[in-house]
This record gives sequence, C-alpha cells and structure tokens, in this order.
Amino acid sequence: MVSQNDVAKKAGVSNAVVSYVINNGPRKTSPETRQKVLAAIKELGYRKNNVARSLKTNTSNVIGLIIPDSSNAFFSEVAKGIEDEVYRQGYTLMFGNSGSSLDRQENYIETFISQLVDGIIFLTTPLPEEHQSLFQIYNIPAVLIDPEIPYLENQVSDLHLVAVDSEKGGFTAGEYLVSEGHKHMTIIAGKEEVPPGTYRVEGFRRALRQSGMNAHVVWAGEHAEDGFREAKALLGSDNPPSAIFACNDLLAFGVLRAACDLSINVPDRLAVVGFDDINMANYSCPRLTTIRQPKYEMGQAAAKVLINKIKLGKEESQGDISEESTLLKLDTELIIRESA
Repeated sequence: MVSQNDVAKKAGVSNAVVSYVINNGPRKTSPETRQKVLAAIKELGYRKNNVARSLKTNTSNVIGLIIPDSSNAFFSEVAKGIEDEVYRQGYTLMFGNSGSSLDRQENYIETFISQLVDGIIFLTTPLPEEHQSLFQIYNIPAVLIDPEIPYLENQVSDLHLVAVDSEKGGFTAGEYLVSEGHKHMTIIAGKEEVPPGTYRVEGFRRALRQSGMNAHVVWAGEHAEDGFREAKALLGSDNPPSAIFACNDLLAFGVLRAACDLSINVPDRLAVVGFDDINMANYSCPRLTTIRQPKYEMGQAAAKVLINKIKLGKEESQGDISEESTLLKLDTELIIRESA
C-alpha cells in the first residue's frame, strides 16, 4: 500500500505538506507545491487511509443515521436536514435503513461502532435497553428524533431527544375540524400504542372532549395502502364519518384515493386532515390540509445536538446547546389547503 511518506518523497516535499494538501489545511500550500503533491498522488495511486487516522486520533468525523423506512418521504426530508448540517460542520454521514427490524437495527449499530463513527442519530425508531447499553459500553453519543419512547427524561438520561409536540399537533387538528362543524370523526393511526402516533391520537381526542365528543380510532399502519384499506371500509359502511384525521400524510393520501374510488367529494362530503406536511401534500388532489412538522429543522437540530455532544466529549464545545438539554421539543403548525 502506498503511504503518505511515499507521496512526500515522490513530490520532494515533507510529510506535513502532503497532509496539508490532502486535508485542505490547516496550513496553506502554494499552487505549485499543491500541484506537485496531487501529481504524485495520481502517479502512485495513493488513497487516504481514514481507518488508520481514526485509530490514531480516536475520531472519524463520521456520523451514523438509522431510519426505519427509506421509502417514506417524511424520513428523507428529515434526513436532508441532518445531512446538510453534518456536511456544513465537516462530518460525513453513514446511512442505514433498518426496515423496522430490531435485529437489523442492532446490526447497523454494531457496524457503525466497528467503523468508529463519532455518534449515531436514530429517526423514529424503537430503541430497546440492550441497544442503549451499546452506547454506554463504547461511549458513543446518540440522539433520537421523534422517538418511539415516552418523553420522560428519567428514562432517557443518557440520550438526547429531538421531537415535535405531537399531542399539541393532534389537538390542533381536532380543534380545527370541530370549528368546521364536524361531529362524526374517525382517526386512522399507525401501529397501536406506539408513540408519536399515540400522542397525536390523544391530542385529537382531547380537542373533541372539550366539545363533548369523541372519535373512533382505527389502528392501521404507516403507509398509503393502510389508509386506503381502512378508509374504504369506513366510507363504505352504513355510518361513514364526515371527517378523518390521518396520523401521517401517507395515510391521508390513501384516504383521498379511497374517497375518489367511491366518488365521495372531498371536502364537501368528507374532510381529510393529515400530519407531517411532506412535500407531496401540496400536490395531491385536492391539496392536503395537514399538521406541519418542521422536518428539515428537526434533522438540522439533531445533527447540531449530536455534534455538540461529540465536542463536549472532547472538551471542545463551541455550541449553544447545553449538555443538560436532554429534550428539544419543536412546535407544529396547521396548514389549511383544500381537503378540509
């Protein structure tokens, strides 16, 4: 294997100068010297050995990200915020799609640790205690976005959380539909008893209880086909709802498709409200009324929190987020369009 020292000899410069060229600093090199080093690198076929550097410095400048479903637009929009912030701060992102499998997630965690990542971000995934213990064993900082665990700081004292106020978002959706005069409403939610969906359901029901009403809850799944299946059954029944609150936008798209197939006009005969405000919500027909999560900002905040934790671990913190801030909760917003 060609070494950095071989490049230095070929270019007739010091090892330090080769390092400055490869790493773009910390010192500047003249254009002529830089060109000589690059020519030597090309001729010798030298490749930078990040593994050796990581072992030497005990840092890789790599952050791992695990999400449950890479096909879900919500996750990709949050991931963009993560990637942009990670890149801005000089880190590289390593990505893993768990497919909602805990075994696969554990495999990714172990792989990331073996690759000497500086930290790991989890996006809306369950995190059992045995997975959490890996961070303690290897002293790896971790941040959870919109986690599928209760927001109780005494249960997550070793982790940092970035989440939205899902309960408030659900309440806003319910309050809006009540104000529009709806009295027979149904919630189509994700997996039963799994946050953050449970918080959205509770918030919606709280809004209805204030007006002496309640909503039937259908626990369906996370995808458009789940919303389509459940909505078709509901809308084809003897007592169809006048409004459906779907706990994510993909479910809401399925509801809109079912209404279209059954020739049910939205919003005249059926109001539909989603949750997330993914980009496609503005292009459905009709355009979807939904609760907006600040997706990009969630990803950006999570990256900032994690990188700050990494720096705190090196006693080099320059961020404005305190080490004690174990929960960062962002707000939601009602986006009124054409479906409700």
